[in-house]
Amino acid sequence: MAYLIQLSDLHFGPKKHDTYKKHLLKLLDDQMSRLPKDSIKKFLITGDLMDSPSQKNMYAATEFMNEIKRRYHAEVQFVLGNHDMIVKGVNIFKKQKAKVVAYILGENVRVLEDLKIVLIKMNSSLSGNFARGKIGQRQLDEIDDELTTIENLDSYVPIVML
Repeated sequence: MAYLIQLSDLHFGPKKHDTYKKHLLKLLDDQMSRLPKDSIKKFLITGDLMDSPSQKNMYAATEFMNEIKRRYHAEVQFVLGNHDMIVKGVNIFKKQKAKVVAYILGENVRVLEDLKIVLIKMNSSLSGNFARGKIGQRQLDEIDDELTTIENLDSYVPIVML
């Protein structure tokens, strides 16, 4: 038996970070205690790990993901959200520039061989207008290139993280 646990909008970084983290871990402890001990657990975090991209917040998000791995013996996969981006410029003319925080960049495709799942990780913050993101053609082409390297792709269940 396997469980995929999806989290989103963690927004690590506020002054009450420790309080929020303790509360979230308490909620997760309660939910994890209901699952069979020998089950496979994988966490999927769909964006906004940080409230804003700073070194302190990146370390807080990484610390949380490492805590999840240790505490629940679980794998953690994530995609970035618009709050995980460094933004330059004013949005008056919709020419805001976003730059990915390189410290936590992940891959486009991850094969979960044990579950016969292919995670397709799309970052809608790379193109578009900050909170109104889109998936650009370049990213789609990169994902397509990665998918073509997977043998027997049609025997896997695809899951898109966005």
